[in-house]
Amino acid sequence: MMLDYKRLGYTNIEYQPTLEYGRDTEVDGAVFIETEFPKIRYLEDGERYNINGNKTLILGGAYSIDAEYRKSIGAMWNSEEQIPEGRRKAIMVETLMNPQVNLVLSHTCPLDWRPTDLFLKQIDQSKVDTTTETFLQDIEKIIHPYYKAWCWGHFHETRWYNNTKEYPMQNRIMIYNDFIPLEEIVN
Repeated sequence: MMLDYKRLGYTNIEYQPTLEYGRDTEVDGAVFIETEFPKIRYLEDGERYNINGNKTLILGGAYSIDAEYRKSIGAMWNSEEQIPEGRRKAIMVETLMNPQVNLVLSHTCPLDWRPTDLFLKQIDQSKVDTTTETFLQDIEKIIHPYYKAWCWGHFHETRWYNNTKEYPMQNRIMIYNDFIPLEEIVN
């Protein structure tokens, strides 16, 4: 399964998948399914799914630090790479009304969790748009008492932040090119 299909940049590359919108009983929610490869499913931002018995909140999207460079050379880039403002507001309202989730899967992480040691030195961080990270920080404050694990990628490294003083009951896991069984993440 993948997070939101709209941010994959398909409009700028050769492969254009045909997607069907439907209900997936495996996750108890609406998904986009590739018709040519029906095992590939795309989950929607802000939706809650039942993944292996875990109420899971999906929050895709992040700013591409090389967006300006990619645009200047005509390389793949998606202008909708972050969750749009209207959708962020709707997700915030839903989260305030229903904060109970076991698991969060996001592309990037809350602002305060960013692994600054992995920042690219050649990128001026003052020009990086942190709208998504700030939004995730606000979401985290609301759901903090409830979730067991939060997983994200974006920074191209795998790290576990378990049982810290501030987060004694939660796993925070940055995952890249690894497969970690869900049972290890939420227990």
